[in-house]
Amino acid sequence: MPNDHVTLKANDSYWEEGYPCVDGIQYDIIPEQQAQISAFRQRRVDIVALDDPKFISLLKGDSEAQLLEPADPVQESGMAVNNREGPTADIRVRQALSLGMDRRAIIDTVLFGFGQIGTKIPCGEAPYGWCEDKDAPLPNYEYDPEKAKALLEEAGYGDGLDLSMQVSLPLDVQTAEILAEQWKEIGVNLSIQQIPDVNQQLDSYLNGKFETSIITLVWQPDPHTNVYPIFLSTSNINLGKFADADIDRLLEVGKRELDVEKRIEIYDEVQRIVAEKAYMLFPFTKPVNWQYTNKRLKNYEPTPSGSFSQLRYSWIEAQ
Repeated sequence: MPNDHVTLKANDSYWEEGYPCVDGIQYDIIPEQQAQISAFRQRRVDIVALDDPKFISLLKGDSEAQLLEPADPVQESGMAVNNREGPTADIRVRQALSLGMDRRAIIDTVLFGFGQIGTKIPCGEAPYGWCEDKDAPLPNYEYDPEKAKALLEEAGYGDGLDLSMQVSLPLDVQTAEILAEQWKEIGVNLSIQQIPDVNQQLDSYLNGKFETSIITLVWQPDPHTNVYPIFLSTSNINLGKFADADIDRLLEVGKRELDVEKRIEIYDEVQRIVAEKAYMLFPFTKPVNWQYTNKRLKNYEPTPSGSFSQLRYSWIEAQ
């Protein structure tokens, strides 16, 4: 069938002598996750990449399959809160939402424990990422519903606050549903606006047409490219629509600094300010995917980016 696969052939003149180990690779284009799992079970494919950890258990009983240890979690769940207008323009409201978010419970429920608490620069982006139990605690990250309620009352919402949240992707929908229950405890009534077209949500996300909005963010392998476009006040993709002179200054210094230790200090401070002022919230960081492979596939390891580039070092064991 047309448009249902991509076939790559090994380059006999490949720059790395002795590789690739296989004659070629075929990528089958199978849109539905259940259909991908079925193809794997039938041994029509040797690797299946699961976007949602709820599917992991479906292959646990397969004696010929192995679940690979995921590469470091680097994909962030990013929650924009509108800093320009509405209730979330008040720092006390944003801080209350962060304090009322039980991140560990979200990870255990949505990701079945396969995730980490993090920020826009994930722990896997060593040495710049923030790592739980390793780095100093971030402000407003500890789950404290009583403090959250006090902040909302101080902001004038002691009788309750109505907020809306835009979501599209399945994990984001699940996260929003859990947050609705968690925030109910602090007096926030969250209405979930599920948008079928993720591009429509992105349009609202980028143009500030939201109160809160969750979407899976794209990871970049350097802290500058990871945070500069979405934290710089003049950027058209500043997701929270916030302006902070201290962050702008740090971002400009960071992109020119060559000393690694100084860069670590710069980006640590950027992450601390974002958490302190709750410009954006991050429910979790997760692996890009979870991969099952046929046991006959040897010497293959997943990468943090989800790339299959390591297949050039892999081979199929003869049966």
